[in-house]
Amino acid sequence: MIGWSAKIINVYLKIACYLGGLGREGLERCIHPPLDGSLSRELKKRKIKIAIPTIKSINDYLVYSKIIKEIEKYTEAKGWSLIEIEKYWDPKN
Repeated sequence: MIGWSAKIINVYLKIACYLGGLGREGLERCIHPPLDGSLSRELKKRKIKIAIPTIKSINDYLVYSKIIKEIEKYTEAKGWSLIEIEKYWDPKN
C-alpha cells in the first residue's frame, strides 16, 4: 500500500509543483517521478543500477527512501534534478 500511496502523491506533486510551479521556491528540485515498473525496466535497459522493486513490494518508508537515495546519487552525478530521471520512463511500457 505504501508504494501505491507514494505513486499517487508523486503524480500530484509532479503536476502541482514541477509542471504547475506551485509551492515554495526550490521545491521542484525535490520532486521525483513516480516509482513504477516502467521506470524500473527502462533503467535496467540502460544498465542503470537503481533497484526499484514492484510497487506492491514497497511496503515501508525505509525501502522507499533507499530507492530515492539511489536516484539522488545518479541524478546528482549527471547534474540533473530528481525529476529528470523521468526521461527514462516509457509510457508504452
